[in-house]
Amino acid sequence: MRLQPSVGVVLLSAAFLPVAWLCAPGCSGESSAGAAGSTSSTAAGGSGGGEPLPPLDPAACPVAPDSGEDPALSAAAEAQWSATYVSPASPSVQQDKAFFLATLLRADATLLADLVADTTLAAMSNDRDARLREAPAMCADDVACHAEALGWTAADAASAAAAIHSVLAANGQLATFAKDMRASGRFALHATLDDGALVETSFRDLVTALRVTFGQQASSLGGPALRDVVEAVAAAHPAPFAFFEPLLEVDLAALTADDRDEAARYEPLDQGENAKTLAHIPSIDWAAFPFTVILVPGQGPTTADVPLAPNGQTRSDLAAQRFAAGIAPLIALSGGHVHPDRTPYSEAIEMKKYLIESHGIPQDAILVDPHARHTTTNLRNVTRLLHRHGVPTDRALLVTSDFGQSIYIGYWHGELGPRCQEELGYLPWRSLVPISDTDACMVPVAVSLHADGRDPLDP
Repeated sequence: MRLQPSVGVVLLSAAFLPVAWLCAPGCSGESSAGAAGSTSSTAAGGSGGGEPLPPLDPAACPVAPDSGEDPALSAAAEAQWSATYVSPASPSVQQDKAFFLATLLRADATLLADLVADTTLAAMSNDRDARLREAPAMCADDVACHAEALGWTAADAASAAAAIHSVLAANGQLATFAKDMRASGRFALHATLDDGALVETSFRDLVTALRVTFGQQASSLGGPALRDVVEAVAAAHPAPFAFFEPLLEVDLAALTADDRDEAARYEPLDQGENAKTLAHIPSIDWAAFPFTVILVPGQGPTTADVPLAPNGQTRSDLAAQRFAAGIAPLIALSGGHVHPDRTPYSEAIEMKKYLIESHGIPQDAILVDPHARHTTTNLRNVTRLLHRHGVPTDRALLVTSDFGQSIYIGYWHGELGPRCQEELGYLPWRSLVPISDTDACMVPVAVSLHADGRDPLDP
């Protein structure tokens, strides 16, 4: 039997705010201590959390002048992306998630042929293909030499971007290609740009992502393994590469060689871990609940043989209490294979198991994002799920965590907001307001659909 919403929602007293604010300078969102004054309850179907439920009111979450929102960008991203757009898919889930512009360029064989026939891009294609094939003999085990052979300069990236724009314009395909880019949502950070600037900026972004992935992932293989990867890529592709493909293929092969497939794990989520919940969403009476979802960021354990950290359990208990009280019809759990490095356990998956087994939460009431690696991407990734799967995004969701992380999130002006701007390029919310010492009220934003290949483990 599905739990029903509670009858009333009480306005939050402002009395807690000064106390909570005192913690803000010293709180960390990545490794916070257990919830202050919170105890765990694991009764079947239990309320979770020993403390009384705090008053939680979505009216406390207006989009205010200091919310950090860029209204023009938010409006453009929301208007341009399409829930019905069907993205082309390549054989590589990691390419599609981290380097989607490459998937778009490869999806149309005629367009790709036109691109490599362009004078500028043909010269680049020939040069970069030759450099890839010569690298194993020329560089041997020298990682820096491979990086120079395969790398891009900013000037080359800009030249290629301008040539792509020129070919699309000459062929009359610029508007259609840009429309697909916008509809995908994966270039939402550039939604206010005109079509030509969108294409050029996004290609430069692709080159940056490929360079960062090589520097952080491929280079870490070490010289001998990297040489083997480059040799294997060349041998597997006897036909000439297009200008953007050598570094792309080496990066993808290096991720595979190093078993860094985190971004592809559990995919397709909508046919696996989230299938039952997505089937349930259309039947939800959203007006019956104060919030759309309860978002719970994960926290990984410090040892490899522990599936769920104590703080992950604490946060799950708090979410179960709120679900039982009818605060929201869904719980959204976010956290990948993060701590310790290369752990076999996903924070979101382990919290899901715990909520089902210890609290009796229905499986179709739980959404999971098993990929996020940071607090910033916990908020971003769940926002993506809500946009793509029919959860109302013009209403507030509840972010619930332990005391330390909740202060870090709620008082985002101090650390989290600047960190989001630095790492993501935007704030993944329209409004984010603390409403208790373990909860914040958040209104999501469509800019979060923007894909960022600079972290290929969770783009």
